[in-house]
Amino acid sequence: MRHVFVINPDAGRGNARQEVEGCLAQYAGSDAVEVHVTATAREAADYIRATRGRVSGPLRFYACGGDGTLNAVVNAAWGLPDVAVGCYPSGSGNDYVKYYGGIDAFLDLERQLAGEAVPVDLMQVNGLVAINMVHFGLDSRVAQTMERVRRWPLLGGKNAYPTGVASALLQPLGHRCTVWAGDERLNDDKLLLCTIACGQYVGGSYRAAPRSDNADGLLDVCLVKPLSRMRLAPLMNAYKQGTHLEDPRIQRELVYRRATRVRIRPQGEFVVLLDGELHHVDETEVRVLPSALSFVVPKGIEVKTNPAPLDKRRTA
Repeated sequence: MRHVFVINPDAGRGNARQEVEGCLAQYAGSDAVEVHVTATAREAADYIRATRGRVSGPLRFYACGGDGTLNAVVNAAWGLPDVAVGCYPSGSGNDYVKYYGGIDAFLDLERQLAGEAVPVDLMQVNGLVAINMVHFGLDSRVAQTMERVRRWPLLGGKNAYPTGVASALLQPLGHRCTVWAGDERLNDDKLLLCTIACGQYVGGSYRAAPRSDNADGLLDVCLVKPLSRMRLAPLMNAYKQGTHLEDPRIQRELVYRRATRVRIRPQGEFVVLLDGELHHVDETEVRVLPSALSFVVPKGIEVKTNPAPLDKRRTA
């Protein structure tokens, strides 16, 4: 087994390289552990594919960075034979690993190297894949602000998402876009936000899809129709805690479905986020890819599903 750590040196506070290399110092000289510091997502993809070509036997690539770094490694490694993907979370959000209880176990290299590779679902969008979330609407504006402020003191880092939310709420609310889960139309032509999930968390701490199971072959779709600022502000804590699905204050505007495919029809220029990475799209479809990737779960974490009550599990 070869363990390859792909480091994004700009992730998080910008010290990911020093942090990871310091933890790996004890494995210096080992043929089983390799470190690569990447310059861009494209360069990381070239390196991962070239490594698969030159190294025989099973490979594990660990994305050392945030959710964007994980997305880049997943897109490069997906479909390669005898390859699993892990994550050393050193970004500002680290949303996907929260599905497994948080980052602590993933920062323990002994548990990582002894971890189990388990099958997880992916989402395919226009030839690319996402492992955690495809989301748009209010979140698109949030992410655009986050890109600007993520390095700023106080407003950046772990505060980048709340800063983005505050900025988005100062702009006109509502986006012209229609969404279908399977053959069911979920809204008219406007929405506030929509998340399509295999994971559960977005924005560093918001539990957008609390019922999602990342290995059940289904997408969890949470769509919120337009709300006024006065009604939205008190609901943000429920969205953060993952209690919004049962919150009586939003039931008329909230639609939660499970589906194998989701169609998005925007009006005009539109931005969607794949694991937090910005992409411009026209009308498009998100499809689940069941058990498409082997993901490394650190030793000691019990892998279990999180089924929703049957009456809540409408599948399209």
